[in-house]
Amino acid sequence: SRGTYSHDEFMEKYSYQLGYEVRYDNGAGDKINTTNSAITDVAMFFTSEYKPIESLVINPMFRVIYNSKYNAPVIPVLNIKYDVFTNSSIRASFSKGFRSPSIKELNLEFIDQNHYIIGNKDLNAENSYTLNFSLDYNFTSLKHVVKATAKYFFNDISNQISLVNIGFDKLLQQQVYSYANINRFKSEGFQLNLSYFRNKISNNLSLAYIGNWTSLLDEYNFTPEFSYNVDYLIEDIDLRIALFYKYTGKVVRFGYIGENIDKNGVKPEDLTKLVVDSYQNLDLNLSKYLFDKKLKISFGIKNLFDVTNVLSTGTVGGSIHDSNSGSLPMNWGRTFFVDLNYHYN
Repeated sequence: SRGTYSHDEFMEKYSYQLGYEVRYDNGAGDKINTTNSAITDVAMFFTSEYKPIESLVINPMFRVIYNSKYNAPVIPVLNIKYDVFTNSSIRASFSKGFRSPSIKELNLEFIDQNHYIIGNKDLNAENSYTLNFSLDYNFTSLKHVVKATAKYFFNDISNQISLVNIGFDKLLQQQVYSYANINRFKSEGFQLNLSYFRNKISNNLSLAYIGNWTSLLDEYNFTPEFSYNVDYLIEDIDLRIALFYKYTGKVVRFGYIGENIDKNGVKPEDLTKLVVDSYQNLDLNLSKYLFDKKLKISFGIKNLFDVTNVLSTGTVGGSIHDSNSGSLPMNWGRTFFVDLNYHYN
């Protein structure tokens, strides 16, 4: 349930909104390992906008939360936007954050031939704060649209909830995963996004360099990322072709240092460093309208490179324990799909 009340002309250059949100989650069944999994969230929030001059907008907000399982702090947020010129702006923001573990993270036991994931009832809630700073530029003409964004971000999370490897089931011959709190996690990085649109074609390119720090290692590990999306319309046959490519560099994750599977919870001090190798992904999508655009047919291939498991060093458990290396599941294999949408008026 959600409700809001807005006052757009409370004062000159000032407006505000009040609201509430109520959320109730419960789960039961063979895969839920408790009879009392219900979680209730009740929140009251206040948002406002102050515009002292035409080019400057200030948005202070705060949120008060009641959670039936965890103590939640008051959550403040501050957003500022300044228009340097008509086609460029500067944005800055600061926010605190709170996230309680979900029913899945606490109580799920999902075990089949492809999965072995165990919930952790001892998880703590995440608390965080985030800083963002960005520069935006837009250029539009009769034939061209160019957009560019340069962004810096910083996150500091206490008790970050992560899915980690906790062992190897020799009977099922599967890696076993559970959720654990990382005492302290920080991330910061730079991101550059470029977009170009002209008539029948659109291009989006993104470059990122992201660093992660944890209390387990006390060192930053940086990962490069690159993605490129292109969308092209062949007007003669009304066929749209879209390609989505992403490269992810080496990533540091964490796993359990022992061979025994502990279903009673994973402690942060039990985790060790896993270095996951770089990998690439490519998706293809074709779509076409028929019958005066009433029927849309889409055909696509996901994970064209068929990347399923990625090499990781430091993986433990089972036959790969001695070599101190193995693989982590990353994606489903190559998949094909067909989608039909019919619009009836």
